[in-house]
Amino acid sequence: MARPKKTTVDYFPHDCNHHKTMFILENKFGNDGYAFWFKLLEVLGQTENHVFDCNNPPDWEFLLAKTRVDEVIANSILQTLVNLDAIDPELWSNRIIWCQKFVVRISDVYARRGSLCPQKPGLCQQKPHSPVVSGNKSTQTKLKETRVKETKEEYIGGQAQKILEYLNQKKGSKYEDDSFIIPRLKEGRTIQECIQIIDNKLQDSYFIENPKYLCPETLFRKSKFDKYLNEVPIKNHLGATTTKNISSLNQWEIEEDERERQGKV
Repeated sequence: MARPKKTTVDYFPHDCNHHKTMFILENKFGNDGYAFWFKLLEVLGQTENHVFDCNNPPDWEFLLAKTRVDEVIANSILQTLVNLDAIDPELWSNRIIWCQKFVVRISDVYARRGSLCPQKPGLCQQKPHSPVVSGNKSTQTKLKETRVKETKEEYIGGQAQKILEYLNQKKGSKYEDDSFIIPRLKEGRTIQECIQIIDNKLQDSYFIENPKYLCPETLFRKSKFDKYLNEVPIKNHLGATTTKNISSLNQWEIEEDERERQGKV
């Protein structure tokens, strides 16, 4: 039996001189745009026939984890790529990514293999996703979901460590436990929001006078997250910095904070 012909590639050209697509992506999305584009090309290179179907939830989650952007940014970047004719508009209207220019650039690989280069698929050629039968999932689907989960957990763990590093740098502390941060990130909170809370509390006179509370278990409690995030640092008539909410703390609220800090995440 003849060995199946390979329909993926292990590398693709990466020019040092970029064209309008890259400049526009960088201008609109910063480093996220730059990284997303090349990580997307890596994914396309390793996908059978270089067709990536975003309708498949595990694959879509994997792309988000791989590119390390949220769903809103990913869709915005992909629409920009459509507008620039970098990916196929017709196929993307059905959530399928096909980059004709990418396939043309790697056509020499297929020529050396003595095989035909993959062609743009017709929409009618896309196979419908098979429904789950009797609650069982295929081994391949389970492996994909496991891979996505592991990648996302690794990413979240890395974000939590960056937040801890920022807090330690600002406070001069050596916190290592990120167990109070990870639940917030899993809920969809961002690294920017966590850093904003740290910045707010670093300027809060109550926390300055009680530095023991400037710790992960206090800063990132679920019950106080929005409150701490939305506080605006202000100065009182003596020039001391505090926040709108903390400035009016009474003893009962302070005691409540202490009880929650000791008993809850």
